Amino acid sequence: MGMRNPWRWSFDAETGDLWIADVGQDAHEEIDVQPAGVGGLNFGWRCMEGFTCTGLTGCTCNAPELTLPIHDYAHTGGNCSVTGGFVYRGDAIPDLAGTYFFADYCSSTIWSLKYDGVTVSAFTNRTAELAPGGGLSINAVTSFGTTATGEHLIADQTGGEIYKIVPEGPFTGLGHALAGLNGKPILWGEGAFASNQSSILHLQNAQASAAALMFVGLGVGAAPFKGGVVVPSPVLLTLNLATGANGKIDLPLVLPPGLPAGVLVAFQYGIQDAGAIHGVALSNALQAVTTL
Repeated sequence: MGMRNPWRWSFDAETGDLWIADVGQDAHEEIDVQPAGVGGLNFGWRCMEGFTCTGLTGCTCNAPELTLPIHDYAHTGGNCSVTGGFVYRGDAIPDLAGTYFFADYCSSTIWSLKYDGVTVSAFTNRTAELAPGGGLSINAVTSFGTTATGEHLIADQTGGEIYKIVPEGPFTGLGHALAGLNGKPILWGEGAFASNQSSILHLQNAQASAAALMFVGLGVGAAPFKGGVVVPSPVLLTLNLATGANGKIDLPLVLPPGLPAGVLVAFQYGIQDAGAIHGVALSNALQAVTTL
């Protein structure tokens, strides 16, 4: 109860919590959360709009039986109508796990936040970060969506486009969207290195016991390869490897001696995969800068 016009609600795929973006009337938009297993909540419309008392009938403002939103925002800066999204549970951007995305239809602003059941954190304006460039823009967001692997989609009414939120820059571009085990992208795990020191580079989600090539380059670029894109450029070194029975590679790596600090080194895998274009799946690419 107490909803005015829920414009897009969704369940958190991991927790089952219900997230509701409720469109206000005159002054405020709000984000509500109903925890999994809880029902019968009253979110306060018509006596409340966001955290604000409206003076309208139907309930008592700030009464203890009302459930307040976790977040609201005012009709300023062109804002007028919230569009709700999803909590991120994909694989491509692990740092976003548990992050909820939403937008305003009128201002075309896109935000995200996290909520632990008590406190809102990591509130971020994502508009500039998600701008597609190339003469394109995201306007009049009517809906969000998710792919089969949990990646986020944004529906732009003005241009009729659907955009996908992907990791930043060419270093994380995937050569094949459905490469890897069960359609999950082939990704680097945790790993770091310093010049002339041995470090472990981890890879996950690849096909098991498959032949693999690691491309190594001092710099970055984009070269077509087997239906995808190789990022290290120029490719100075290729290493013949194989994935383990778990579809992972843990590779001790020693950089060539004599590299000064501040040199950009890029790595990317090409892995045998019968389900990929031309039988080869490309991982995302890892960039690192040498240190002394």
